[in-house]
Amino acid sequence: MHGSSVYISSSLLLGVWICSEAGNVCRGTQHVSEEIWETAKDVDLLARFAHVPLFMVKSLVDAFFNLQEGHALEDAIQDCSAGVAAMVLHSLPEVERRMGFRVASKFYSMYEAFSYLPTATI
Repeated sequence: MHGSSVYISSSLLLGVWICSEAGNVCRGTQHVSEEIWETAKDVDLLARFAHVPLFMVKSLVDAFFNLQEGHALEDAIQDCSAGVAAMVLHSLPEVERRMGFRVASKFYSMYEAFSYLPTATI
């Protein structure tokens, strides 16, 4: 998992953000706010053509680790699978740094599964 593959893979989320299905509308949960979902969308869209400011990525990384540590990923996925996918994707370098390549690879596999499920909109 190299930095370049993270940005190339980001384009796979476009269909996830565009398609919608009732019940997955990114309203926020007790563990992640609607504002974080908006940031996830902005970061994902911006990464397609420009440098993403570090403070935006950091907010996603912090939210991702809060969800992970609070065992709240499932609730977040039900609320906003596209947001979780973007969060996971942009957190991969930090996941690898903190938890190792194998854990990061598992989260990348999770991201890949999301990128083929057009079920969320913000």
